[in-house]
Amino acid sequence: MDTARIQLPRHGLLTFTATTDADRGEVTYQFRAPHAAGALVLTPCHTALQHKEKALPNGVRIQFGTGERWPEDRRADLPTIYGVRLVSGVILDPFEYLCGDDWNRWIRFHRPTGRRTSCPAPDATTKYMSAIVAEVLIVWCSRPDVDQLVLAVARREAPGRLASIRTDLQRRRDEIAKLEAEIAQLETLAAGIRAVTETPEVSHP
Repeated sequence: MDTARIQLPRHGLLTFTATTDADRGEVTYQFRAPHAAGALVLTPCHTALQHKEKALPNGVRIQFGTGERWPEDRRADLPTIYGVRLVSGVILDPFEYLCGDDWNRWIRFHRPTGRRTSCPAPDATTKYMSAIVAEVLIVWCSRPDVDQLVLAVARREAPGRLASIRTDLQRRRDEIAKLEAEIAQLETLAAGIRAVTETPEVSHP
């Protein structure tokens, strides 16, 4: 486990301990700061836009709390900021996010209102949590084993992705075969029509 301490402007000292699951490519950050505590689980992932275009993930999933992904509000160590408990998480491109201005770093977080419902958290909570997320991301991106974490996730997801790709390929091959059959029928019809128009006229005595 690795422990780090970072001074957050306007918020105070942020302390967090990182625990790595190399096989799953996950890093769990248990954090504590004035009026803030909880856990963030960071895992490399594909963003929605490039999921089918890249072999390796270049995004990161930040899960709030530890444990199973669903249901979100039943996880342990959910982040609590100013007494407001937060659920869910976020998927983003860490480098794009960190290179943005302060406004782009302001993620709209949610607090639970029921088992499957939530509402936006107060602005003060959102700003504080955004600052914590940014600092944890900076530390995660600077890890010497980030490439190994990315590769671990890619290998774990490879069988499922390959199966999905094979299904897509077969569907497209079937579509191509159907189109080729339709093209062949049209070509046969066109040839028949040309034969009619090209048949020389027969003169009768």
